[in-house]
Amino acid sequence: MQKIVILVRDRRFTNGATIKVGRHSDSDLRLFSEKISRHHLEVSIESDGRILLRDLNSLNGTYVNGQRINFDSLDHPDSDELCLCSPTGYQLSFAPLVRSDDELAQGVTRKFELIHRN
Repeated sequence: MQKIVILVRDRRFTNGATIKVGRHSDSDLRLFSEKISRHHLEVSIESDGRILLRDLNSLNGTYVNGQRINFDSLDHPDSDELCLCSPTGYQLSFAPLVRSDDELAQGVTRKFELIHRN
């Protein structure tokens, strides 16, 4: 089992957590564009360390490696291309980060920052 940490702005998410992406004020990663749905995407970190994406019936869609998805697993979060609204739309990236000594001692196997690129 992998222990994953994903940072979104000043918040830390780990196995079992869900990250909300959209325009709404309750979003963990809030994007300010009318093309983004209020509740656009959920990113779930499963207990086994898999990262799952679920489009929340957004009008303009969620795309992984150019394919529109409803639900998908990211096999390579640091290299899979994740876009909102079109295959070349608003890009989200899982930027790999260096794990701290404390995180290594806690068994964290991978650490990312979820960022909006454009």
